Amino acid sequence: MTIVFGEKGKGSAMRKKPFAVSIMIIFSCLLFITGSAHGQNSATETVIIELDLAQYVASEQVHRNNPPFEWRAIDHMVLHDIDGAVSAYAFIFAKSDAPFKNPEDLQKHILEKSKQLSQVQQKLADAPPDSLTEGVTPAEVVEAEESLYDFYDLATVITGAVSDSPLI
Repeated sequence: MTIVFGEKGKGSAMRKKPFAVSIMIIFSCLLFITGSAHGQNSATETVIIELDLAQYVASEQVHRNNPPFEWRAIDHMVLHDIDGAVSAYAFIFAKSDAPFKNPEDLQKHILEKSKQLSQVQQKLADAPPDSLTEGVTPAEVVEAEESLYDFYDLATVITGAVSDSPLI
């Protein structure tokens, strides 16, 4: 069947056989979708990248982006997609002179900083509403919050964990 659009006097194929044209469009879409899905699944097979390779790439990245400091990996996490398949790795790095050397030290540090922040927030809440100078200023709360994150002592690098995603 030949489809001719805009030819005078003959009308369009859609007016002559609308059902047939609709079926052809739907059939073409289905072939395209199933062909793409089939080709994608059979053409490439997902391969998990070794953790050591991903950590090496993450280490190179953290050193390249944060000179002149010396960084060391203190922990990592394996991240999964919604189907439960491994999809990425997250590496936590600390400066060599940071107060935490392992995940347990980091956890203790976070708990201490959280307590300090809670104390500052409580002092601010207990201060008279018209005079913050007797308690804690909002700037002190911001400082306590920022110290919780340790922007200058920690770095996180997330890398791909499968062959079809980039390592960085």
